[in-house]
Amino acid sequence: MRRNLPSAAFLVGILLAGMFLSREALAADAVRVFITDSQSWNLSGSHGGARPQRAEIIKTFNARCPQLVVTANQGTADYIIILDHEGGKVWIRHDNKVAVFNRSGDVIFSRSVRMLGSAVSDACEAIRRHTQPPAPEKVELVPTPGPRSKTAEWEPFGEIKKMKVDQAAAPAKIAESPAKEIRLGMDFAQVEAVLGPPETRADLGPKVLYRYKDMTVEFRDGRVIDVR
Repeated sequence: MRRNLPSAAFLVGILLAGMFLSREALAADAVRVFITDSQSWNLSGSHGGARPQRAEIIKTFNARCPQLVVTANQGTADYIIILDHEGGKVWIRHDNKVAVFNRSGDVIFSRSVRMLGSAVSDACEAIRRHTQPPAPEKVELVPTPGPRSKTAEWEPFGEIKKMKVDQAAAPAKIAESPAKEIRLGMDFAQVEAVLGPPETRADLGPKVLYRYKDMTVEFRDGRVIDVR
């Protein structure tokens, strides 16, 4: 049993080293933020002052933004967050002011809210949007319209106008129709010479009906007695 102890300790050491290196690799790729407040920023420059609320702010950041690494070294930070948390004011006032700056010192977000948690969440969301690559711009292909025909043009009350035109042209169509050449007394052969064979024929004893697309011709005893 004693001979196995060094090998077991060696394996445990390798496991712990691997876990440590994995954590270090993840931390190296994570976004780092440096947190301060406006008074410490003005007084102490890049180091920041020891304000009582800073521990509470960092605790809230770790809880709300686990994907960010809070660092005390401004030189390694990707973003600088200035957050003024002022308690003890009337509830209706906005007493949490937050501003986020990138490495170039450009402000990318600023806001004033009532709750500290909301200020932290808003700052995290602003950093998340800023670190994401811009979405590719959507290009919509719009077909080129071809020449429009007169029948394709829409006009107000177009259907009503068309109806009026059709009604006005109806007498002319009737006048041009070969039905006017069908006369009473014609036999089957004479009607078929003018209109052609009927679409359907109904034999009803002495009465026969020739049905065409636009009319019906009625025969009795082989002679035309009605056209409708």
